[in-house]
Amino acid sequence: MLHIPKSLKNVRFSLTILLFLFNVALFAAPQPGDIFREYKWVGPWVNAKNWQRVTDPNCTREGAKSYLPNPVNKIIIDDLTDAVKAEVCVEVLQCHAGTSGKKIRVNGNYWIQIPEATHIASNPECYQTMTCPSIEIPLSHFKAGENTFELTAGPQICYNFRWGQWLTHGLTFRIYYSNSKSHPVGLITSPISDSAISDNPLISAAMLSDRPIKQVDFIGLYEDFNYQGDNIWRQWQYIHHRGNIDKHIGTVTAPPYSIAWDTSWLPDQDKQIKIMARIIDANNLCYMTPAVENIIFKRTDGSVKLYKCYDIPEKWSSRANRKKSCHIDINDDLTNAVAVKMYLCSWNGDQAEGIGINDKQLAYNIGENHDLSYDELDVPINYLKPGVNVPYTYSSTKHHGIEVNWPGMPLKIRYKTSHNK
Repeated sequence: MLHIPKSLKNVRFSLTILLFLFNVALFAAPQPGDIFREYKWVGPWVNAKNWQRVTDPNCTREGAKSYLPNPVNKIIIDDLTDAVKAEVCVEVLQCHAGTSGKKIRVNGNYWIQIPEATHIASNPECYQTMTCPSIEIPLSHFKAGENTFELTAGPQICYNFRWGQWLTHGLTFRIYYSNSKSHPVGLITSPISDSAISDNPLISAAMLSDRPIKQVDFIGLYEDFNYQGDNIWRQWQYIHHRGNIDKHIGTVTAPPYSIAWDTSWLPDQDKQIKIMARIIDANNLCYMTPAVENIIFKRTDGSVKLYKCYDIPEKWSSRANRKKSCHIDINDDLTNAVAVKMYLCSWNGDQAEGIGINDKQLAYNIGENHDLSYDELDVPINYLKPGVNVPYTYSSTKHHGIEVNWPGMPLKIRYKTSHNK
């Protein structure tokens, strides 16, 4: 047996603990069976109209210091009874490419790193991204009543113009509770585990307590367009936008707690899916139902395939007559295609002057002026070609131009015959 010195064992143990803690911070988020409250912060905005900028306190770019110091924000946390842990989901827009050192602190405690989307690349800071990582924060950092929190940024590690900056559209603080906390209870009744679903299935939940219910949000684990912006394509599919849940299966606010899941553009799934529900009672106490698992999704007719991008440029910003593009490979028979959609998450898409594929324009501009937008564009089938396809954006403006966030501009294609992945 190989002898490992005690000192090295201690080092290995310490590294293991550090990696475990890092992963807890990175992958924190509500799981089946969790009981929690969400406290949403969406302003007041101090240094912008619809969002808040977070600036590197040591930046030297002229004009940047007018946004310093970063504001001290306030949030009311009114229920810590039976609390067991806390976390925050921070909506992070990487606007100035290369900005590093994103951090948060609560009530003047130590700074906590906001993790980058490391599944993108070894240097995710160099890409335009819109993510919402959930970070565990020690429960001891909070108090009942008014709390303060601060955000900060570090320098640019690439594309440096001496102005580290990122933006946030909101933060969602979560306080988790023990099972002794009185809470709503429910479960998914349709579908059931180890079953199969087809087109537009009915998803239903039953309440097992008599508490007044505010809403029920149905969430699935499956592969789809990476709205989360982290390059993890198969995960619990939902995001927070300005503190509200979005891009999930759907929400119902009154009984019966059922919804028809629109699967018309859900990609074919080569793995089984899961479904759970977030139940929120009239007092904003949340409960995640147990997940129904091993669900097979099988269409009655046709196929929908997701085509991901590659060669996605760092700092995807089209301005000053710059055209930016990526690549998509299509190795299927396009004569069987019946419809095509392009997906993108943009910033300031209103200042684009051309969005298209293979030098054929789909739209002049899209989305918002100096704000975030998730959009879908219909693509004529004859704009595509077998092999390599090139989505692009263009703008001549010398001002801001359009930015495209990860994962670029993927396609979904619906075929009249089935495809095996």
